[in-house]
Amino acid sequence: MALSSSRSWRYNVFLSFHGPDVRSSYLSHLRKQFERNGIITFNDQEIERSQTIKPELTRAIQESRISIVVLSQNYASSSWCLNELVEILDCKATGQIVMTVFYKVNPSDVRKQIGGFGKAFKETCQGKTETEIQSWSKALTYVANIEGEHSLNWVNEADMIEKIATDVSNKLNASLSRDFDGMVGLEDHLGKMKSLLHLENNEAMIVGISGPAGIGKTTIARALFNQLSFSFPLRYFMGNVKGSYRRTDCDEHGLKLRLQEQLLRKILNQKRIKISHLNVIYERLGNQKVLIILDDVDHLAQLDALARDISWFGDGSRIIVTTEDKELLQQHGINNVYNVAFPSSEEALGIFCLSAFKQISPPDGFGTLAERAAELCSNLPLGLCVVGSSLRKTKEDEWEVVLHRLETSLDRDIERILKGTGTVMGISFDITEISKVSISKKTFRRMCNLRFLRVYKRRIDKNVEVHIPEEMEFPHGLRLLHWKAYPSKCLPPTFHPEYLVELNMQHSQLEKLWEGTQPLTNLTKMNLSGSGNLKEVPDLSNAKNLELLDLSGCMSLVEIPSSISNLHKLQELMMMFCINLEVIPEGLNLMSIETVNMVGCLRLRTFTPSFMSFNLRHIFLTRCEKLQSLPDIVSTELITLNANGCQSLQRVPNCFHSTKVALNFTKCFNLSQEARKSIIQRSFLDGRKYVGTRSSNGWARLPGWACLPGNEVPAEFNHRAKGNSLTILPESSDKPLYASAIFKICVVISPKNKVGSNLPKIICLRMNKFVCSCPCYDFQVYNKISISSVFAHLSMSICSYFSMFWTKKTIHLASSARYCSKWIADRTSRLLNVARRCGRKKPLP
Repeated sequence: MALSSSRSWRYNVFLSFHGPDVRSSYLSHLRKQFERNGIITFNDQEIERSQTIKPELTRAIQESRISIVVLSQNYASSSWCLNELVEILDCKATGQIVMTVFYKVNPSDVRKQIGGFGKAFKETCQGKTETEIQSWSKALTYVANIEGEHSLNWVNEADMIEKIATDVSNKLNASLSRDFDGMVGLEDHLGKMKSLLHLENNEAMIVGISGPAGIGKTTIARALFNQLSFSFPLRYFMGNVKGSYRRTDCDEHGLKLRLQEQLLRKILNQKRIKISHLNVIYERLGNQKVLIILDDVDHLAQLDALARDISWFGDGSRIIVTTEDKELLQQHGINNVYNVAFPSSEEALGIFCLSAFKQISPPDGFGTLAERAAELCSNLPLGLCVVGSSLRKTKEDEWEVVLHRLETSLDRDIERILKGTGTVMGISFDITEISKVSISKKTFRRMCNLRFLRVYKRRIDKNVEVHIPEEMEFPHGLRLLHWKAYPSKCLPPTFHPEYLVELNMQHSQLEKLWEGTQPLTNLTKMNLSGSGNLKEVPDLSNAKNLELLDLSGCMSLVEIPSSISNLHKLQELMMMFCINLEVIPEGLNLMSIETVNMVGCLRLRTFTPSFMSFNLRHIFLTRCEKLQSLPDIVSTELITLNANGCQSLQRVPNCFHSTKVALNFTKCFNLSQEARKSIIQRSFLDGRKYVGTRSSNGWARLPGWACLPGNEVPAEFNHRAKGNSLTILPESSDKPLYASAIFKICVVISPKNKVGSNLPKIICLRMNKFVCSCPCYDFQVYNKISISSVFAHLSMSICSYFSMFWTKKTIHLASSARYCSKWIADRTSRLLNVARRCGRKKPLP
């Protein structure tokens, strides 16, 4: 476990210099100024100089908070100085501060090792190993790029020394302080953040920190700012960004201007700044090396105002954004994100003990009690600190009583947490680990700006006792209401859904939503799935923009209102396992419908709406056991019609306008002969159009197919065979089977035919002079009568029309062929081998 107390430094400053150049002049004045300012400097007077660094010197470097490298004309003439520099830069990687002073030497000469400085360096390198030379050269280049004071820029050397002493004092004051001692694991967090920030990289960069409230995001960001700010000429920690953004007297543009004004005032240290457009921040800070931390961001507009384009800032700039909403970072294109994880149980105990006992572990006799307290806080750092500091004020013999009260009142106190102010716009409340929640009728009264309310459980099987009064008032301006397992039978009579965009009440105890007709113009999604007690769907005649209606699992629902008839923008109608639903209203005019899912509606007798949508793609009717007929369908985009297990189904549409549809009528034993004939004789998709192509999900590139119950091959199929293969020969030598030939295949499969763990396959092969070519058609058949036929992606060039038939007899294969004159790959005679293969590695001969 890592305890993030501040590091103990023995010295404030370590000075690296070439003695003959500066010791008796510049350096002596600098030491004197440091002494006046109370800055403790390591004194190397008694250490004998040699070719290698003495252990005591290495230790002094490691124990100094700041190293100042005084680069003079002959600094590189000393291998001692160069080895010191390498050690200093190694320590910089662990958090030490490095400053530079260029004393009567040009930084460019140091960086490139040229001029008089370079000449001295080359002399020092004579007789040294290539490894040593490279490490020295790299260190000099790196240190020369660190901004520092240049003696040639100062008229008065005393002023320069005073400035350096002031800078050192400021950096020491800004170092990681005891303020961060209460966070166990902070050093680990900071290390990971620095790795993400790539501080050695000169490119401007933006990085996010995400995690739930109370996890420690702000603490990490403040500690990071504390450690890094000295390296940035312009820096600002902007706390509570979402609070700064909440002003009711401005529109969004005005709020963005106010945010930019606030940042510019602080970062430029100017009290009065007024801006008129949103590019001012980039004009003022463009090409400047800045460190900006935006803490607690909750809206894209805030990022647009303050971090729209990181490339406008100077080289080496860093912007760090903390937020509870990781998706917000992704929307803004921030891909470098540090997700703050909950501490382990051991770390949580340490955080609690530091707050309660001022030590990393519990005192003797308090171990069990401390573990209980930490568990009650769910390992949340903020809760651990608050509860720990509260218990510290109690007497030891009162601990057991206090913990008991904490345990029994924690759930009740949730209400106090929920009672916010008018600035709260959103609440996301996970009640999974809480046993009891009581909410008063006034809980949301003060939250006049609440727009998003989400109450949820991560585990639906977890019992949480939630009490809501009937007269509870929801805010009038709610846009999104997600409340899983809502406990009441009806929403409060004062509920106003006029601004509601999304209503999600999955697994609720609702029997109905509200009385009468409500204004629902803004509603786009309504999800009541899993609400087993729901008996009545509200009047939706005003929900003109509704796109999704999900009533799946509403097992008490017997009918749906005719008001859904004119939902012209409805795209998805989901009613799976509405086991008591009997009737769908006639005359549905669903112009935009794409998916209808009625799987498991066991009592549904009629399904006769006229679907006028030309975009209808999927109809799922599996196990609608009492359904007798299907409606007419005009869509040319239909991909799936699954009526598997509709045992009473007799009639189907006379015409399917889509040629790529997959029709599944497995276990539809009562289909009329007319319906069967219509399906067998219909045209399926020409698969040649899809050779060598693949869609995102693969299915869109399949040819059409149908699955029917039956025990013999229909008469329409004129090439027949029993067993594992069917060979089709050309009619004559002058009529070869070209690669462009199209086949409709019928396969009769017995469920009793055991194939072990290998799934049966149907393969089409072309044969040229009895030499087998690569399979041009290959798909798997799932040999189970109880499920739909599912096929793998087909990479084929010949067989494109096929139908599947289930039977209780043996396996047959049959095909009828027709020929096309185009796409002739070879004029020689060919042999087609249509083979069913179960687990064989090679095709049948």
